[in-house]
Formats: sequence, structure tokens, C-alpha cells
Amino acid sequence: MTPRKCQQSIAFCFRGIMERGAAFVLLEPVDYVDEQAIHKRMTSCGFKNISITDVTKECKAAESAFYSDHNLRVDSSICYYVLINASL
Repeated sequence: MTPRKCQQSIAFCFRGIMERGAAFVLLEPVDYVDEQAIHKRMTSCGFKNISITDVTKECKAAESAFYSDHNLRVDSSICYYVLINASL
């Protein structure tokens, strides 16, 4: 694929993603869970139908299992995690 075709393909995909009503699912590390602040920030960026779920416990368990399965010695992350569902 030529660089020009690649750029056109990326631009087409991006336009499709950013269409009105497009759904987004984000897993975000945060310093603390403040649903109101997150909701306000997302709304100010034009997002709608915003749902925020604290998934810290599940993420920490997955992180621990990953480290164990791969015999890694890594300090656990010190943040919280939120799952954000939203649409444009």
C-alpha cells in the first residue's frame, strides 16, 4: 500500500469513528474515582450517554494474574481504573 493510500485509509477510518452516535469504551487509569468530574469533562468534549464504572478491583486482579502467569516481578500499579462508555 502506498503512503498516500495508507493516509486515505486512516482518514476514512477516523471519519467513521468520529461520526455522530459513535460509541466509545475507554479504560482509564485515574488518581481517584470522581465520577462527577469525569462526567463533566466528557460532556464538555461533546460526549453523551456517559456511563462510568469503577473497575479497579477487576483490573488489579487481571494485573496480578498477568504478572504471575509471566513470572514477572513488578510492583502493582497505584492508581484506580474506570470504565467509561459514551457516545458522540
